[in-house]
Amino acid sequence: MSKYGPGLSFKEVCELELEQIEHALNGELVSGEDETGFTYEKKPEEECKAFILDAYEECAHQGLVAMHGSRAIEKVYVDQCGGKPPRDYLQKYVAAMYATADPDNLDDVIGEDDGEEQ
Repeated sequence: MSKYGPGLSFKEVCELELEQIEHALNGELVSGEDETGFTYEKKPEEECKAFILDAYEECAHQGLVAMHGSRAIEKVYVDQCGGKPPRDYLQKYVAAMYATADPDNLDDVIGEDDGEEQ
């Protein structure tokens, strides 16, 4: 289970982790939360480094799990097609990527300011 609980997208979790990493680079870790978001307090450098490494490892793990799932689906597809994808497989794959894209996040980059004041 995610440390943030259900209901957040992978992108939203990455944004929360990025915010905390930025603070950890300045020697601060989350001490609580209020109506405006996380609150921070100064912590020893070793604790901050440990948090940063943990955040990276969690993100890498989630990415690897997603990639593994994608490879498994592709394997099933290829196996069902007699060992090789059909001639128009790449075009179908690209069309499926567009069809399953999150329309609210097509231009978003994790950590990029969208211009809105917070």
